[in-house]
Amino acid sequence: MTESDESAPHAFEFRRQLGVILAKATLLEDESLGPVTPEQRDALEEVVAATLKLTAETADTLETHGDTPQTTDDRSQSTDDDLALDQPADDILTPGESPATPESATVLDSIVLGVGDDEEFVTSLERQFERAGYAVHTATDGDDLRTMLDRSRPQHLVLDCRFPAGTFHDGLERTISGLDGETSLTLVSTVEGDLPGPLQGIAGILASSIEPEPLAALLENRFELPIESSNAGTAVAVVGDVGDRFLATLDELDNSIDRVTHSSATALDAVDPGDVDFVFLSGPAIDHADESALAGLRNPTDGEAIPLVAVGSTPTEAEWVPFRGHRTLAQTPLTSTQLAAAVLAAIEPDPDEER
Repeated sequence: MTESDESAPHAFEFRRQLGVILAKATLLEDESLGPVTPEQRDALEEVVAATLKLTAETADTLETHGDTPQTTDDRSQSTDDDLALDQPADDILTPGESPATPESATVLDSIVLGVGDDEEFVTSLERQFERAGYAVHTATDGDDLRTMLDRSRPQHLVLDCRFPAGTFHDGLERTISGLDGETSLTLVSTVEGDLPGPLQGIAGILASSIEPEPLAALLENRFELPIESSNAGTAVAVVGDVGDRFLATLDELDNSIDRVTHSSATALDAVDPGDVDFVFLSGPAIDHADESALAGLRNPTDGEAIPLVAVGSTPTEAEWVPFRGHRTLAQTPLTSTQLAAAVLAAIEPDPDEER
């Protein structure tokens, strides 16, 4: 037996235990278990960052040259995930809502990927899910995706909001409405930038009918933008036709919002990341935006990444539909390790519950 053969099982178990720490820390950081103070958030962010780094180094140095096949028993003993990043997004969440998971009697055995055409990214993602014991099916176009979802066995879908192509809202609604009762879902948004791997793109979909109070809470709690009527200065850009109702909601936030409106759906490239703190986009604006315009806001030359939120009809009844990376605004790529972590955190059963 080689040294690699001996170390791989230990490395896998080490990463699995790190996943428990990450899953719990990110739940706390995302306030899924209650509010946290700024000091607590700083500490949690340090825990998440350090554990992610250690997890990645473990996978790269100890497991790169020898995967250890996982049996069904191995997977049933997994706790929250193989790795972990953000709040589990197995199903659509509203602020403060717990992640929905499949019925306890339903054990997922396969994962369907519809996450774009970055071959290296997808291959790495496949390898991590297979290592965790799942069969992986990768779709390259819409026909592939429909065929793979037409299966009788329980499965989980990881869907990029801009995959495979076409209209933003309509494509999501069609896919989600076509899922059977046993197929769960993680939504992700990726855009291509200059950094290795896809950047985190659209943060989520916001219903155009949202009221001022929950919108202010969303901006404050999710994106750390203080909205106070006595403190003007938060600048937002609105690109495309988001509807009069939503514009009225922005106006009702009094003088706490400085708004610049671009009625044209093709005007995203006119938004200067140095001038705004936040960008709202209509579905057609996302459909017309090219990767460079989106990446320019998510990974600007100067300053911090700009949150991008779609406004329009949501694919569920929730007013706020978060995508993977919805709270993380750093100018870092969405790595396959992070995405695999989030998905596995959502779909792995609770070890305290009987299978």
